[in-house]
Amino acid sequence: MAAERATNPFDRRTKALDIYKQGNYVEAEELLRSLIAAGFEIAGTHCHRARVLLMTDRIDEARQEVARAWEHRAEAPAYVVPRILFFQLLFAMQEEANPSSIIGTLKSTLHAEDAQMEWTTQPLLEHFKPRFKPEAYALLEAIAAAINSRAAIAELDDFPLWREA
Repeated sequence: MAAERATNPFDRRTKALDIYKQGNYVEAEELLRSLIAAGFEIAGTHCHRARVLLMTDRIDEARQEVARAWEHRAEAPAYVVPRILFFQLLFAMQEEANPSSIIGTLKSTLHAEDAQMEWTTQPLLEHFKPRFKPEAYALLEAIAAAINSRAAIAELDDFPLWREA
């Protein structure tokens, strides 16, 4: 695969994102799998792979990737933990389970230093939009914005589910 020929793992992950944005989920998944096998930023790469798997409706496999990311969260940069929690919240909300504990943890992690970094979630959110009630979808969008930018955290207080957790 041409994308795997890039020697720098950061470049390879960037290539996987570009491929993901183009909708080539098979190639993106293969590239991300190779990065995991190489031990590159394990928690974050599991999150990237989970995102690709969700785009292909492979929910159980995506859950496994998120669980693996959670197992490696201690060695991950601070911005990865909110991403893992975002996925956990997405799963809980899809099942209509009580998300309060996840939201409570997410609240504290979003305030950590270096907890924000740009993360492409719009294609994933659009893919899942029909599966959520409008208020749940709006909360997921707002959380995705807060994962990207600390300035968006205050807007989360507009959501009763966020305030009550």
